[in-house]
Amino acid sequence: DNDSVTYHISLMNLLSTLAEGEVRFVESVCRTLVSMKDVVFTLLDTTIPLERRLPYFKFLTWVYLRSAEGSVESGAFGYE
Repeated sequence: DNDSVTYHISLMNLLSTLAEGEVRFVESVCRTLVSMKDVVFTLLDTTIPLERRLPYFKFLTWVYLRSAEGSVESGAFGYE
């Protein structure tokens, strides 16, 4: 139903906003709750209106991409 969809989208937006501060604990919790595969699957689903997919893009950016960027810069992946 529409209320549960709205709740889910709001939750994704909240989680991604919390991850914006690059708090490793929050990023870890977010990764535990939602896999990258699920996020990408949702982003690629063209039956979902774009405005409903935007929180997933924000989530992908802050939980997976930005945190990985910081890990590479810090040498956590073994790159110099």
